[in-house]
Amino acid sequence: MFNQENTMKKNLFIGAGVVALLVLAAAGYWYMKAGDTTTPPEDGTTVIEGGENRIEFDDTLIEKVAHPPLDRTVAFSSTLPQDARTALETNIAKLVGQLEDDSENYGAWLDLALMYKTSGDYEGAVEIWEYIAQVVPGESVSYHNLGNYYHHEVEDFVTAESYFKQAIERNPGQSIHYQALFELYRYSYKTDTNLAEETLKEGISAVGNSIDLLISLGRFYKETGRTEEAKQTYLEVRSKAEAAGNENLVQSVDAELEGLY
Repeated sequence: MFNQENTMKKNLFIGAGVVALLVLAAAGYWYMKAGDTTTPPEDGTTVIEGGENRIEFDDTLIEKVAHPPLDRTVAFSSTLPQDARTALETNIAKLVGQLEDDSENYGAWLDLALMYKTSGDYEGAVEIWEYIAQVVPGESVSYHNLGNYYHHEVEDFVTAESYFKQAIERNPGQSIHYQALFELYRYSYKTDTNLAEETLKEGISAVGNSIDLLISLGRFYKETGRTEEAKQTYLEVRSKAEAAGNENLVQSVDAELEGLY
């Protein structure tokens, strides 16, 4: 019912979807900026795993950890249409050029990882995320992306949990980290515990005015038959949406509430 489900779920963009994603990347639409404490977009905007261009690398660590090779032969998915592959090759070449000029361009590294992932070359994307996680202190985007990879692609839930928790530790103000860990507990791992609910509540407390996490909590209560708690949570969401002047969200909440009476 809601559009807040942009939570880095498994996506492989092909055809026109790839081209659209590349247009967004060129326009500078990123999933999350480092240090940003806002919630994900509420309008259905595609979530993209990118970041800001200027984030400080640790010079000492850079001397010890070699960056991924820039002459990588990309393992393109056989299902990619030729026009999509051509667009990806163009963007990859552009990003490689930027990194050859400035190997500490944080945004270019994350964009390149996104291009690899979109191409179907997860190994190349993971190599970049692991590198960034090592040389950029306090960075959380790469940890989130690695958690997402191990959750949805590898189905190594123990490793996914570890990465999501590290993302939260590094940036506790990002609601999307809690959302990802919640989904891991809700649908894949330790599903017989109350960790899913606890994770949402922890996120709501840490982030503050997190409408998306409240919506997830309301939906969780509804799906698990806790009707009264669902009502109260949705009413809280409605109040926040009304205060923010988000009429579309108010209408969506009203429709959800109708099903609870």
